[in-house]
Amino acid sequence: MSSRLTIDSVELEGFRVFKGRVTFNFIEGLNVIHGPIGSGKSSIIQAIEFALYGNQLEARERVARLSDLINEDSNEATVALRLGGNLIVRRLMRKGNSTYQTLTLNGNQSTDDYLITLLGVDDDDFERFILVSHKTLEDLVYGPVRRRTLAIDRLFGLEFLEVLGSVLPVRQVSEAIDVRKQRLASIREAEDLLRKYGSIKAALDKRSSLATEIEGIREQVKAISSAYVELANRRSRYVEAIKRVEEQYTRYLYVRERLRQLEEELRNVKGEDYGEVLIKGSLEVIRRMLIPRLESVMLQELSERLEKANTIDELLELSYSGVNALEGKVKELEEELEVMRRSRDDLGRLIDRTRGELSSLMERLSVIEDAAKQYAEYVKKYGDLGKVKAELESARSEYNEIETVVKVKASALEILNYLIREIELHGEATCPVHGFKVTRDRLSELKDRANNLQRELSELRIIDVKSRVNELERVAVEMEGLYAQYVQYQELLSKVDEYKAQLNQYLDKLQKLERAMADLEKRIKDFRSIIELAHKRLEEAERRYLIYRKIKERDALRLEENSLLNELKGSGINLDEVVSIDEALRDMEKRMDELRRRLEEATSEYMQLDTVLSRISHENIDVEKTLSEIKELEEINGRFQRILNRLNEVQGKVRGDVVNIIQSKVIDLFKQLYPYSDLEGITVKLQHRKGKGSDYVLYALRGGRDVPVSRLSDGQRLTLAQSFVLAVYRLMQHNLGFILMDEPIPYVDVNAKRAFSETITKAISEGMIKQVILATQDDTLLEALIKSSEDSKVRSNVIKLQRPK
Repeated sequence: MSSRLTIDSVELEGFRVFKGRVTFNFIEGLNVIHGPIGSGKSSIIQAIEFALYGNQLEARERVARLSDLINEDSNEATVALRLGGNLIVRRLMRKGNSTYQTLTLNGNQSTDDYLITLLGVDDDDFERFILVSHKTLEDLVYGPVRRRTLAIDRLFGLEFLEVLGSVLPVRQVSEAIDVRKQRLASIREAEDLLRKYGSIKAALDKRSSLATEIEGIREQVKAISSAYVELANRRSRYVEAIKRVEEQYTRYLYVRERLRQLEEELRNVKGEDYGEVLIKGSLEVIRRMLIPRLESVMLQELSERLEKANTIDELLELSYSGVNALEGKVKELEEELEVMRRSRDDLGRLIDRTRGELSSLMERLSVIEDAAKQYAEYVKKYGDLGKVKAELESARSEYNEIETVVKVKASALEILNYLIREIELHGEATCPVHGFKVTRDRLSELKDRANNLQRELSELRIIDVKSRVNELERVAVEMEGLYAQYVQYQELLSKVDEYKAQLNQYLDKLQKLERAMADLEKRIKDFRSIIELAHKRLEEAERRYLIYRKIKERDALRLEENSLLNELKGSGINLDEVVSIDEALRDMEKRMDELRRRLEEATSEYMQLDTVLSRISHENIDVEKTLSEIKELEEINGRFQRILNRLNEVQGKVRGDVVNIIQSKVIDLFKQLYPYSDLEGITVKLQHRKGKGSDYVLYALRGGRDVPVSRLSDGQRLTLAQSFVLAVYRLMQHNLGFILMDEPIPYVDVNAKRAFSETITKAISEGMIKQVILATQDDTLLEALIKSSEDSKVRSNVIKLQRPK
């Protein structure tokens, strides 16, 4: 950050509202350009951009024409920008030829490319994160998700991700398909016709072949009808004879037909493989499989009925009932398992949350652990704080008493030493306190008394007591300073124990639940394998039982056929001829039914074909060509959709990378800029739209929950938006240490303006950015910015402008 360039001054002449030469000085810190509409605030911001990028303002449509930047009363416009103290950028433009510009760096002719290299920021990046408008901030945190997504893309220069998809003419191709489909709307069946027959020619051929087929069927029906009448006449000769034995004859015909069917079905069947004993044996195996499982799920009544079953029919019916009952129980067990899974997931979330809380508590413990340990050491050595204070008071009292005694005895000792010195020098001395004379004969007494006083003073140990007082005072002060942290540490330890106990309970519950789930899954698996095996064996047993019954029916019908045949032959009827006629009549009836059905189908198809083909001929539409064009256009549209899908995949990957790159930066900056505890932080996520790309989604964290940006206050939203802009500003490689803001928040309330001001000044005081140059006409915002800069001890500079007269 130290090497990045800031703006020292900008000198304008003939630029926009500034006719004469005027210079504006800036400082590192907060610079506010304040004035009414038309006073030149935006002109100063624009002049800085013009000095750095010149023609690009027109190319980027930042102004309609560069010549509009020249003052109406001037022939040329000059902007001189002093950067970093020793770099002067000067750009001049003349009226009448806006393409004519001169650019000098420190007085030497230069080029735009060289200047851009020096700055490390081209005009695109300058507009993205150096020149911050209210639109940039609003788009980031207001309005729909799509608008916010495009705003974040623009910050990173990724707006081409949306543009690429719009380049493809998907809409035009879809419209072309619709136009062609509308042409065919009057012949809705045309597409089905081509899909069915392949081409119009094939459909025409099919219509001709159907006409021929219909005529042929009618001829066949006519011939069969004639033959049928002839056979019916022949049969009429036997009617009287048949009436006498009609019941036997009808039964004989049924037995004969049924026996023929059974013989055909049992042609390859060996009777010994389908005996009753074998079938009962296989059903017994199934019964032994099902009974213990039914008893294990409390289906005792069904189990007892299955145990008592004797016949094959009973065994089959009750075995199927048992399998169905087990399937019902399996569903109940699976529902129970699903409930357990949900409980396990809930427990997992509780465990994660508890571990998170525990981790947070441990972090807080680690912060104050040293202080708490120090307090505990003091308690171990000196006792608790109350005891230390009591000992301190006692030590102070003792010290005061000793100090009084010491002062008295020290004064007495001083007097005695004085008297001793005087007597030794002069033979006598006068007491300085009482004024009486003391002679040499009392010298020995005086020395003894002085020695006694010296010994008594040394025995009083005032230095030790004073040291003890000092020590206890230091300990008491430190313990008082550590006490709150010690208490907090103990409370946190208690909470940690509670959370650990709770976590262990959850883990124990989870372990038991997982064991129960494993047991239940094992039971379900066992039941399913038994059900599957029982189903297969029951189906096989039922198949064998059906064949067994058919064999018995066949054998009985053979006997009945012989008996009926003997009875009918005794009646005098030519049975073979009558049966032959009846069979021929049945065959003819069957064939007639088939021909009539086919005639109906062919006639219907012919009529539909004829109707559609006649309409196509009348509308004069080249159906095949139109459908071919639709198919080709749909293939093109499909390719476009695949391209769009691929673009969406790339877009999702790139935006995912953006989230990974910027998330931690934005979160850290938000925590630095937002000083309040009602929000724990923010989250940046990528949300995928089904088949339509992806979007950035922003959440604030409140009480461990994600809160949508739409529920935040204006101040909170603006802090989030500024965090984004500053994150991009810090991530990008460039040499500019300033940000320009032109009316960044024109439509918010006073609280949002205060929050915005606090964020700006904090960003400067925290060293995130060196210099902010902000233009506004808002008096309330100006006041908020000045107060916030004073509170944050950030240098500020206000440039007051007035409308030119």
